[in-house]
Amino acid sequence: MPGKSIVLHPSTLADFVYCPRLPFFNHYRLAKPGLKERLRLLLGKLYHFFKLGFEEGVKDELIEVDVKEVEGVKLAGRPDCYRLEDEVIILEEVKSGRAPRRLGRFHVKAWDSDVIQALAYAYMLQSKYNKQVLLVIRYRDGAAFFNFTEELRQGLIKTIIDYRDMVNHKLLFDVKRTAKCSRCRYDRLCELLEEELAEI
Repeated sequence: MPGKSIVLHPSTLADFVYCPRLPFFNHYRLAKPGLKERLRLLLGKLYHFFKLGFEEGVKDELIEVDVKEVEGVKLAGRPDCYRLEDEVIILEEVKSGRAPRRLGRFHVKAWDSDVIQALAYAYMLQSKYNKQVLLVIRYRDGAAFFNFTEELRQGLIKTIIDYRDMVNHKLLFDVKRTAKCSRCRYDRLCELLEEELAEI
């Protein structure tokens, strides 16, 4: 039996890679973001505004595309900024945090959740313009530059399939608690959930 149609935002996919329970909590138990998170969003919007206002040729638009490889899923979102060159699209995503010190699961020196978000935008732009995409993820202490390769495309598709299956089959993923959990607005709720699951 086919599942319902899903409109998937790259930021939701980033949440899913960061922690596969985040999209569930955001949908069913949405909590107000903390001050630090709101400040990060504001800084991102300010950077976006100045980048678009002062750099010639930088584009900003809402894009929607069907994911050809995954039935019933559409990607929709607005990349931070991108520029169309003769043979390539240069996509830039800006993050307020620091870059990781080592390569992640996608073999890129950027956080996995940031990489998957950028890959989703790259997929959308490549579908729209039929050009190769060069990705740049900028952190306050460095930047990661990489191409949208077939290997990365397949990694994106696998993640989208996992997300679709979670939605269609109401899967609740096991998560390993780490230091980042203490910074999550759903930390206590997740702890309570773990306690209830342990009693079953």
